[in-house]
Amino acid sequence: MKMPIEYSNRKVMVLGLGRSGVGAVNLLKQLDAEVSVMDEKGYEELQGLIEKIDKEGVSVITDGFDMDLLCQSDAVVVSPGIPTNIQQLVQLKNMGVRIIGEFELAFEVIEGCRKNGACRFLSVTGTNGKSTTTMLLHNMLELSGYNAILGGNIGIALSEGALKVLEIFRKNNGTRLPDHIVTEVSSFQLENIEYFKPKVSTILNIAPDHLDRYANMDEYLEAKCLVFKNQDSMDFLVLNGDDPYTPEIEQRIGEDGPEVFYFSRKRQVKGAFVKDNAIFFNLPEHEILFKEQLSSDSALIAIDDIRIKGVHNVENVMAAALMALLSGASVNAIREVAMSFEGLSHRLEHVATFGGVDYINDSKATNVAAVVKSLEGFERPVILIAGGKDKGDDLTVLSELIRQRVKALVLIGKAKEKFRQTFAGLTDIYLEADMYSAVYKASEVSQSGDIVLLSPACASFDMFNDYEHRGEVFKDAVLAIKTQSGVAI
Repeated sequence: MKMPIEYSNRKVMVLGLGRSGVGAVNLLKQLDAEVSVMDEKGYEELQGLIEKIDKEGVSVITDGFDMDLLCQSDAVVVSPGIPTNIQQLVQLKNMGVRIIGEFELAFEVIEGCRKNGACRFLSVTGTNGKSTTTMLLHNMLELSGYNAILGGNIGIALSEGALKVLEIFRKNNGTRLPDHIVTEVSSFQLENIEYFKPKVSTILNIAPDHLDRYANMDEYLEAKCLVFKNQDSMDFLVLNGDDPYTPEIEQRIGEDGPEVFYFSRKRQVKGAFVKDNAIFFNLPEHEILFKEQLSSDSALIAIDDIRIKGVHNVENVMAAALMALLSGASVNAIREVAMSFEGLSHRLEHVATFGGVDYINDSKATNVAAVVKSLEGFERPVILIAGGKDKGDDLTVLSELIRQRVKALVLIGKAKEKFRQTFAGLTDIYLEADMYSAVYKASEVSQSGDIVLLSPACASFDMFNDYEHRGEVFKDAVLAIKTQSGVAI
């Protein structure tokens, strides 16, 4: 693939200096671009990130967007946190300035280095389960003997992977390139793609999310469907056969679009499915793709043998396994990873048990649908810590689960009053000022056999840097209270 724009000696502005902005700056420097970076935040707030960029020759503009400087750019690389419809970007588009995301920039660089079938992109999107599925897929491929790079929304900017690929390409003329680029991709990242084209993609599920950014669910779904925008009949798309939005996704697939496979917990489908409490495959016409013969009568793995628990993780394992198979992974490697993978931090992560109470960190549950899945997995009484920055989700979806399973609701953040009004009368409700006081209150009202669960149903940015920071503060609070209780850690 030829680069759509030659970056050498061209003026490129990186808009937004988050993790992806840092990666974009350093990648553009290697492409010999004249790089500037601009952010609305102040210099002191950004200092830690500024220290991570190659600053030689890079102009750093803070405290706002300077339209005069933006207009002098040949191209603008936008961080995913910045909406594409802000006035400055609309004006630049009307002027003919090329605007892309960091994810698209990295893809184009990697594709420009690609040789002999290397660097096949595998992409995971959806509302919930993306990071777990992406990591499962990466591990399945690595255990099968492939060299796979991980990047995207999983916490490693794809531009960091592009830098590695570019270095290998220049040193070895493309002879030792990675086999697969395994990516988690958000709807925000997909908004600014042009040429991005994965070999295998999946949309795990769709549920209301980011409705503070999107006008409605149709607009949000449209963004997710961009993952297969450029896929053709030689590519593969994996969909959730049980998800109510799947028929709407199918309507958006063109005649020359990717071949579709499904995963389902409820029925036998073309792809992966659950039967007799085990996962099976139904892919007879595609056996030529695989390292080992597959039989629809032979189970991949019993559900009880999957290390990470919960119905949502059964779906994640099926999606990852199907994508791995379509990418040449071995059945034995897929099975071994499913049996050994312990899960990721901040996703139903067990923090501690004391006084007969389990403390669970589910900080990654940033929307209502994720909290539904979490609460459905517990039969014991739950003290739920929730709240944060409202994303526009319909909280009433949680009402019956709150009534049935939540012994007490402990609320924090800007959305706590909205939560209180929504769930008044369904359970005991406490409003707290910070995470420590919330955990203390939860431990105070809990009894042996209860679960204290952080599952916020909100974004974290009103009180924390991100969901990871929120989860770490929760864990610190739990361990501090455990120490105060006199129980050895």
